[in-house]
Amino acid sequence: MINIYYIVLSLNCGQIPRFLFFTKGFKSIELMDVYIFIVAVKNTMNLEESMMIRRLNVNEEEMNKIMEIWKTSTIQAHQFIPKEYWLKNYEIVKEKYVPMAETYVCLDENEIKGFISIIQGEYIGALFVDIHCQAKGIGGELIEYVKEIYDSLTLGVYKENKKAVTFYEKVGFIKKCEKLNEETNELEYIMNFQK
Repeated sequence: MINIYYIVLSLNCGQIPRFLFFTKGFKSIELMDVYIFIVAVKNTMNLEESMMIRRLNVNEEEMNKIMEIWKTSTIQAHQFIPKEYWLKNYEIVKEKYVPMAETYVCLDENEIKGFISIIQGEYIGALFVDIHCQAKGIGGELIEYVKEIYDSLTLGVYKENKKAVTFYEKVGFIKKCEKLNEETNELEYIMNFQK
């Protein structure tokens, strides 16, 4: 049984409070990360007030930020595809796909932590969160935001990216079919959300 003597609160990407528990007298220090998901605690800490979602401002600074998030996150999430494939497609994504999409960014204390891009009013072309802020609810918040705007959403996700598949199922997407991505020679699920 640990006798708690002192509690220090820190924030992890401004999303979930992290409590560090120190044992009595500091003679032996034991640290435990405790993630609190209680809305009342979040409200008390004013965490929700520091986060907001809005349309992307199409300027060099914001474009560079979302592209950096795209590059690092996509390489990390798709290690079964050679890194060179993503680097080769960087300029195509930046110059073609982002400009043709409706892109929404999630900011914490005015810093972009993630973004979602909707193509042709229905297709989720991108959903990426800063690799240092993942698993903090940002992706879920972005999905819920666009669900309020669009009646139907479709996406393609690599079958091998099991973490993403599980996430999309958790937020209400259903697998519709499986197909081969001819560029990467990897199988994809086509998933859909309908109001």
